[in-house]
Amino acid sequence: EELDDRGDEIGRLLAAEARYKREGDYLRAAEARRRIEECQQAVRTRRTELLTAEAEARREALEKGLAESTQRMREQWLAEDAARTAEDEATQARLAARHAREREAFEARCGEERRRCEQAASRSNGVRRA
Repeated sequence: EELDDRGDEIGRLLAAEARYKREGDYLRAAEARRRIEECQQAVRTRRTELLTAEAEARREALEKGLAESTQRMREQWLAEDAARTAEDEATQARLAARHAREREAFEARCGEERRRCEQAASRSNGVRRA
């Protein structure tokens, strides 16, 4: 709206400048030209400000999107790491349980073998005495 108002003002000043030149009032025509140039500069400045603000808003939106995307990726990586850690811990627990079962079975076999050896030794000692 501000730019439209400036555009309207430039149009009026251009008409006034042309009228002053036709009338031979070159001083007023020069003043109108100066004001036209001021308005044109104001329009360029305002357009630059608006474009800069728009570019800044886009940049901020991109940065926000990037930050959100980075956060989602970080959360995904953490979740994947936690899943791998849980998987590793479950594997370690299964291996520890398997090792414990194997050790118990081995100790049971050793215990049975020890009892057989002790019984055999005791029988052989009984045979020697007799």
